[in-house]
Amino acid sequence: MLWCLTFIPPLPPPLAPTPAPPSPPIREYQSCVMVTVAGMSNALSGVVACNSILPVIACPPLKDDVNMLVNIHSSLQCPSKVPVMTVLSPSNTAECVLRILSLN
Repeated sequence: MLWCLTFIPPLPPPLAPTPAPPSPPIREYQSCVMVTVAGMSNALSGVVACNSILPVIACPPLKDDVNMLVNIHSSLQCPSKVPVMTVLSPSNTAECVLRILSLN
């Protein structure tokens, strides 16, 4: 099964106080790869990678070479312990997802 998610929906507010917070819904998926598509300043990929234990692939929608030279650094330069893979071609992104999911 192939999951391509661009965002993580927030949890609904609890109806009554609970003794322990519910676990994030993202842990329910065993075979899942996050693919983020965000242009310009790509903070989405880093935020998803920080809040997930799943692999994250950034595929920024770049218009041309000038746009790539200006905006690619926000996808490539992430803080330590924030693993984001950047793939520029959508077809290569799909191939990477298929290969990652075939490892399970």
